[in-house]
Amino acid sequence: MQLKKYPIELFGDKTKTVHRKHKIRYISPIQFEQQQNANICGYTDLRLRKSKKHKEPIGVLSDNESDISYVYSTRSKTAAIKGYIKLKDTENKYIAITSNSILPWLLILLALLLLILISILSFCNKQHPESPIFRPNIEHNTGTNEEEENEAKGIQVRGFTTWSIPANTSKNLSIPLENPEGNPCYFSFEILLTDTGEVIYSSDMVPPGEKISSINITREFDAGDYPATIKIKTNELITGKEMNSPAIQIIIHVS
Repeated sequence: MQLKKYPIELFGDKTKTVHRKHKIRYISPIQFEQQQNANICGYTDLRLRKSKKHKEPIGVLSDNESDISYVYSTRSKTAAIKGYIKLKDTENKYIAITSNSILPWLLILLALLLLILISILSFCNKQHPESPIFRPNIEHNTGTNEEEENEAKGIQVRGFTTWSIPANTSKNLSIPLENPEGNPCYFSFEILLTDTGEVIYSSDMVPPGEKISSINITREFDAGDYPATIKIKTNELITGKEMNSPAIQIIIHVS
């Protein structure tokens, strides 16, 4: 069956060379909207190879010399219209030029990446529920220090009054900073000098049943006694909501 010929007219301010020998002219989609009573007779991807995305072509776009491309009655769902070719000896009849749009594929790719990210985050949460960041030297609680129970919140705090450290050193200092097992919250410890308010140590969250056995502080001390306060910030295990913040008054004994 011989296909219908669609002769083109040299009309429009835009040009394109097809198959290295056919020079066509066309108008933009904006200019097409400005045409009076303009009609679309078909669609072309400017190829003489049949597209798998279309049914059989309804005709062939041609100039005075030879065929240029197939013409189809519809366009694919992912195709964008680049411009319009005016047909020769017709009243405002055009063939739309289509090109594959990458936008739908980009949207699909972004959606897949989002699903992968959600899956990874979900997997990580299942593998590490309630996973705060911890300092080195956190170990399971084996101490038997005296307990001070907070009746209002059910929070237990193991207290001490003196912290003995060597002079002129700030690294790997032994200290019993502990979150007793059974507490409904994380502990975050902060040590500051009572006289100046200088913070010499801050920890990350420690879960119930674990403790910090040694720390690095921000400065060294000469021999002597230094009043200090250990502030304990508490956060609920599930919601992370702040609870009350107990404080322990101690003496840092430096020798």
